[in-house]
Amino acid sequence: MKEGKCFFDSNILIYSFDSNSPAKRDRAQFVIDSKIDLSEAVLSFQVLQEFVNVMRKGREPRMSVEGCQIFVLKMLDQCEVVRQSKNLFVAGLLMHKRHQVSWYDGLILAAAQISGCQVLYSEDLSDQQKYGGVLVVNPFR
Repeated sequence: MKEGKCFFDSNILIYSFDSNSPAKRDRAQFVIDSKIDLSEAVLSFQVLQEFVNVMRKGREPRMSVEGCQIFVLKMLDQCEVVRQSKNLFVAGLLMHKRHQVSWYDGLILAAAQISGCQVLYSEDLSDQQKYGGVLVVNPFR
């Protein structure tokens, strides 16, 4: 199956920097880089916000502010970015209700669907399940 445009959940971005899981880090980096090379990478501001939140939390953050800034600007430059909107908000609520997923996962599914992605790379949602026409793929399986 040709995937076409693919959406990245925040966990894929986070794993691309995970020194404790080199196999996942390498796989995440490969998937991100290959989709960027094909101009098929899509994400949302929510995903970038979640990434920064995880990378900066705690007493010893995983990444510096400067590191976060460099990575986020790179992703904004090289990926299609879904912006927050009224339509996204409403669609996220519908996904949340229809598929019994968390509110934030509903927003991610809605962003993937609104942007025309066939695939959502995520470790958090059910691998190989379709949500409103978007197939979830866990790249680590």
